[in-house]
Amino acid sequence: MADATETELAAAIDDDPYDVENYRVYGDWLEGNGDPRGRLIGMMILLERLTDRNKREHLMGKLAAYLDEHREAFFPAPYRRVEVTTLVRGHSGNMQWRYGFAHHVTAPGYEEGVAALGELLAHPSGRFVVELGAVLGTETQELAGMLRERCPRSLRALTLDVHAESDLAPLWPALARIHALSVEHTGLFPLALGDIRLPELRRLALDGQLSPLAPLLAAPLPRLEEVRLALPDLRIADLRPLFERTDLPLTALRLHDNPFTDDLCRELPATPLGARLKLLDLPAGMMTDRGALTLADGLRALGRPPLDAINVPGNRLSRAGLAALRTVAIRVTD
Repeated sequence: MADATETELAAAIDDDPYDVENYRVYGDWLEGNGDPRGRLIGMMILLERLTDRNKREHLMGKLAAYLDEHREAFFPAPYRRVEVTTLVRGHSGNMQWRYGFAHHVTAPGYEEGVAALGELLAHPSGRFVVELGAVLGTETQELAGMLRERCPRSLRALTLDVHAESDLAPLWPALARIHALSVEHTGLFPLALGDIRLPELRRLALDGQLSPLAPLLAAPLPRLEEVRLALPDLRIADLRPLFERTDLPLTALRLHDNPFTDDLCRELPATPLGARLKLLDLPAGMMTDRGALTLADGLRALGRPPLDAINVPGNRLSRAGLAALRTVAIRVTD
């Protein structure tokens, strides 16, 4: 049975897994109770704060030796052969550690990889995984089942690289606390996203063949701040429901390689999203000077503050078009 103090300290990390102070307090408690992980947490926190190269090298050597000494305690079986010297330098391939725990983990795309991830998440070292990546073929169901049982409450970011026809709907119930979701699909057939209900999601990135898009853009995502889309079949009509939503704190729109940029410039300013947008990122689009002038005129007509940034590398703009954009944005990147 877990100690009440430990439960409280662990909950603090779950609630803010990027706050180093939460780990420091937990590490002090662990060290006071004879757990070798307490010292590990302290050394890893110190390493991030050191700026002197020689002192960092010395501490990294001590860290590697300490991890090696406690290899069986710190690493579950599938990860026990990890090269600790590269681990302490942050270059360990599928796993990065911070503050005494696995922080970022990528699961290889096969059933054994998902099974190994499950062993890590069941281990004390996987207690506070914050960022998770998975390369998936047909293992979606296996990953979903494992996460339903073992998804850490500290998880905030999920990146999926999907290479086969799949339905991601079974994943979402286990991911209610994530802040960032990135899905890239390189399969031949559209990827089904299903009914996404992620109440804490702030950042959404989608790349590849996805279907259908309409339910996603209408999904209840009450904290969504940024959307990035790189979808080959995307049309301006697909985005209109998103532009009209007033229930989202969305302020950043990133649309990569789209052919309807001038249509976007005409329609966006007249929508609720146009009134609150702070970042417009349109790389490799087809914006012309006419589109830039239309966008600038529309935004000025709103009487709104300038955007923080408009990014238009790879578009069809002359100096005149870029000058027009600079009248409505603090920074314009071409």
